Order: sequence, then structure tokens, then C-alpha cells
Amino acid sequence: MKTLLSTKIISDRQKKLICDKQIKLIDKDFISISKTVFDIANKCINWIFTSKNAVNMVLQSEYKRLINFDEINFFCVGKNTRDLIIKSGAKKTKMAKNSIKLANLIQKTTNKCHFTYFRGSIKNKEFSDFFKKNKIPLNEVQVYKTQLKPKKIKNEIDGIMFFSPSGIKSFKLKNEIGNVPCFSIGDTTSEYLTKFTSNIHTAKNPSIENVIKLAVQHLTNE
Repeated sequence: MKTLLSTKIISDRQKKLICDKQIKLIDKDFISISKTVFDIANKCINWIFTSKNAVNMVLQSEYKRLINFDEINFFCVGKNTRDLIIKSGAKKTKMAKNSIKLANLIQKTTNKCHFTYFRGSIKNKEFSDFFKKNKIPLNEVQVYKTQLKPKKIKNEIDGIMFFSPSGIKSFKLKNEIGNVPCFSIGDTTSEYLTKFTSNIHTAKNPSIENVIKLAVQHLTNE
């Protein structure tokens, strides 16, 4: 029986995708997310979200009642992030598969407007530097803190599912990837994985379910 490691705890519904596949699942949270105190001081109508975590933190804050979903232009990374924003009431959204593609999209579709970028504590320097280089005004607002929770995995692993660069960083603190197949949620995570391995399989559409399906397909066809 193959053993598949998930670097985040998945739901019972998601675990059903692995049932009866002769695969043993080990799922552990390698990172934790906590809310931080933040302020939305300016009146910028161009908002950037590169993760669902950032969207949720803003929607759970006191500022939700002040959001004019008809007026704000939302720029986001990934279908799931966009779907959450639309579900919340957004009317104007643009999406890209990763942060650099989003930055290029913003550059092509805007005229040096001001942007507010809601992010976690681990800064995407390449993304921020793109705005500086192209002289696009960017206000960065940290809305959550990411804490690494590294764990030593003693089991022999046949595949690893990664859902963020932070999860990779945490895993690497106490483990080696070697040549174990890695299953990634998207381009940004896959790009970070290239620092440690070339055995990378990326979900065509970024979702936890698609990563699981990709891993199951690979491990059952070996």
C-alpha cells in the first residue's frame, strides 16, 4: 500500500477521494494561520488577494460592512479565491493562475492606479518588487500571520501534497523531499518546489480536491 502525505489536514469529504484506492493517508497541518490587527485607511478601489486566507480575514473583520462590492475592482490569484470573492458579492473581478501572471495582468489593464494588497506575514517579495519596478503604487496590508509548524515524518512516504510555499518551508525544516513525487496546488507552489526537486506534478486547476485526484491518479498508476 502506498502512503500519501498531506501537509494540511483535509476534510472528511476530501478524504473520500482516497478511500478504496489502496492508499494510506497521513495528513498534518504544517502551518497555522492567525488573524492580525489591520487597518484599511485609504479609499483605494483596486484590491488584490493572492489567497483565500486573506479574503476570509477581511470578510471576518469589522471592515466587511464598509466594502462596496459594486465599486471595488478585485484582482485575485486562483479560481477558488475568485469564487469566494464573487460569492461575497463582488461584481468586478480579474484572475490569474499565479502572482506574477496577476502582476502582468494588472500592468496591462491599468493606468498606474493605486492598489491595496491584502497578504499574510510571509511577504511575496517578487510580487511587491514588480510594482516598485513598474512604478505602480501599492499599499500592502498584512491581515494574517502564518506560523510554521514543522514535524518530523518517520513513515516512508510515496507522495507529498503541498498547498503553499510556506508548507514547503515548514516541511523542509525537519524532512527531506528527495525524489518523492510532489503534488502541488498551483504554479506559485510548484515554482518554489523547484528549489528542492524536479519531481513535481501541478494541478491544472488550483483546489485541494484536484491535488488529491492528481496524487491518487499518479500513485495508483505506478
